[in-house]
Amino acid sequence: MTGVEAAVGRICQALVKQLAASWFRERKADSRRGRDLTSLIRARFPLPRDERDVLSALWQVEDQVTAKLAPACARLAHGLPENEVTAALDAVTDTLADADLSDEALVGVDLDPVALYQEIRRGQPLAVRRAGPEPRAAELYDAALRRACVALAHLARELPEFQGVSAVASLRRLTSISSKLDVLLDRLPAPAAGERFRDDYLAFVASTLDRLDLLGLSMRNRPRLALSMAYLSLSVNSEERRRARTDLIKDWFATARRDHGTTRVERALSASSRVLVLGDAGSGKTTLLHWIAVTAARSGFSGELVRWNGRVPFLVTLARFPNATLPAPEDFVFDLLAAEQPEGWVRERLRTGDALVLADGVDEVPPTRRRVVREWLRELCSAYPEATYVVTSRPAAADRLWLADEDFSSVTLDRMSSPDIQVFVDRWHAAAADARSLPCDISELPAAKERLRRQLSARPHLRMLATNPLLCAMLCALNLERTAELPRNRIDLYRKALDMLLHLRDSERGIDSPLDTAEKTALLRDLAWRLTTGNRAEMATSTMLEYLGHKLPGMPNVDLDADEVAGLLLARSGVLREPTPGRVDFVHRTFQEFLAAEEAMEDHQVHTLVANAHRDSWWETIVMACGHAKRPQLRELLSELLERAEREPRYARRLRLLTAACLETVTEIDPVLLAGIETMIRTKLVPPRSLRETRSLSGIGHRVLRYLPPNLTGLSENAAQATVRTAWQTGDAEAIVRLAGYARDPRVGVQTELITAWDYFDPETYAIEVLADAPLLEGWVSVWSARLIPHLRHLRNLAGVMLAADESGTD
Repeated sequence: MTGVEAAVGRICQALVKQLAASWFRERKADSRRGRDLTSLIRARFPLPRDERDVLSALWQVEDQVTAKLAPACARLAHGLPENEVTAALDAVTDTLADADLSDEALVGVDLDPVALYQEIRRGQPLAVRRAGPEPRAAELYDAALRRACVALAHLARELPEFQGVSAVASLRRLTSISSKLDVLLDRLPAPAAGERFRDDYLAFVASTLDRLDLLGLSMRNRPRLALSMAYLSLSVNSEERRRARTDLIKDWFATARRDHGTTRVERALSASSRVLVLGDAGSGKTTLLHWIAVTAARSGFSGELVRWNGRVPFLVTLARFPNATLPAPEDFVFDLLAAEQPEGWVRERLRTGDALVLADGVDEVPPTRRRVVREWLRELCSAYPEATYVVTSRPAAADRLWLADEDFSSVTLDRMSSPDIQVFVDRWHAAAADARSLPCDISELPAAKERLRRQLSARPHLRMLATNPLLCAMLCALNLERTAELPRNRIDLYRKALDMLLHLRDSERGIDSPLDTAEKTALLRDLAWRLTTGNRAEMATSTMLEYLGHKLPGMPNVDLDADEVAGLLLARSGVLREPTPGRVDFVHRTFQEFLAAEEAMEDHQVHTLVANAHRDSWWETIVMACGHAKRPQLRELLSELLERAEREPRYARRLRLLTAACLETVTEIDPVLLAGIETMIRTKLVPPRSLRETRSLSGIGHRVLRYLPPNLTGLSENAAQATVRTAWQTGDAEAIVRLAGYARDPRVGVQTELITAWDYFDPETYAIEVLADAPLLEGWVSVWSARLIPHLRHLRNLAGVMLAADESGTD
């Protein structure tokens, strides 16, 4: 509960007490002062059962009034210091408690809310001074008191005492009074057009975006979890924070830099009004923006983001503008409400700083259009500098300096730690319990969850897959579907997930489909490839029908037309969706990439893949194409990538990193070609020059460990730090041996990475074998997870510990 909700709750308690006192015919104001609601009811209804019934009904009234008044008060309180808000609203509580609201007083103003307000203010001329010195606090006091008087007058008018009904009948009718409360409070004085539209818009945002698909659990009625309940705070890394720590490490007690290289994303967002959030596929970028929008719409921020309460979120999905003009401010509003917005309403929110602009998916815009996106953001920031901006992208499409000229800070979403994974698994299974249909009995959920926990604990490769939120969700679904061993790699994981989505769920329910799994897959592959070659992430429904119309004539066993196939794929595939009317995309972009990669190999499109290999939007498609390729195709693809790297120095390092990353999905390869790639990795790529390159190298899997140097001698701090990160991001037990060889390097970047990595391995083994003799950060270490604390005793150079609060609730 926020401070505003708590304060409004106290107002409503006072209001309901006055209501009860009027009903129970305690006619004099003095006779009710100093008596709580329970004592008032007990005096009127001495039987315990009646007392409980009346209390319950009045509490219901209290809750309903609070729910109605709190959002309006929260908006009015936006920008005021918290102590001023509390003082103003508590002054309203005191005013209601001290006011003469006896029968005579209420009848004297004919139960008119305006006259009642004026009478109360005349009776307590100094009450507003309790609201505090800030002029806006006085305005908040007046507005809240007016609304309380409207609620009190309307409710009192419904009381039976003003209609001559007996007390017994009163008790029977109390519930009906509560049920009419929404109607009564809707008679509050009509707000201005802008305020009324704001209420409608925020309600629409909250209801539309507060949903999280439980991927893989059903088709037609895909179960959804309230995002506001399921949201998991993730960690981020900030390069700027590391460089600052290098300069200021000598003064640990005067600064907060004793933490390791990560911080929770909410803290990072609170530190700047302009943030670029980078993250790999499935890392939670879109989910983060949806959570921000929903929480802002409900004024539900707490902690370091509490100042964002009262701001209006505008979510701009950049994938919807692959070639079209980027939206003007008036186009930020969702389609269904666009026609109702007052003229200039969005621009006024931007101008006053009440707006949160959430731009999602720079990487989903064609590379040739990204300059246009950056210019669009620059113009917005220049025209409306007081607004808050959060932009997301995959790192390959926008580096940390991409928006530096516009004063954006940048952070990169980290992989989930072991405690994060545990919380994710718990919440996923709790959500599954509310699903309409499950592949198992609901009573089997606890056992399924524990089975998954055991597999994650015993299998490092599986645990590394689970550090990605999307892949972790897919593992949860597959584990629930089957008791067999879970996949060991991404390709197998996507394959099994698609098999479940396209076939198993329907077949186990006995649902016949006019399309078999192979036919569905062929159609989806074609759509995915067309999107990929067009550098798009979504298409118009009419475009999809056109593509299906071209594909279907070559499928002799399909007797459906394009409209029927489109309806079937959207309703039953679980892979395609319609995010907005008239637009179609894949349920997650990684499914598009996986299917496009398979289509490329089926259609022998090696040349097209190589020609686009320098484009960041093709990286994942090419990596997964190697997992689909037959041996001749694989040899052709990797050989041509290496040849292009030699021909085009401009793209050489990127193409070599891509070739190395492809080894992640390769099952079998020509030994001579493999030897050539390994020589290239050792001579051209290792050690990595920067942190940006580490994810590409760690994508090779545990094999990358054999290419890393045994020690960090002769490496710059950036290269040394990147080498350490490359090692620990493999998640393999073998990495501990390599990290132990780096542990005594005293440089801040190296020690920061070593401490960060602790949370991704068995804590005791890591403490003994890696950190035991490490110099740490001048003897200091930051601990984010409670599970690490018992093992601090193994750190022989430990001088101090900073226990960092974990806001995610993982400990």
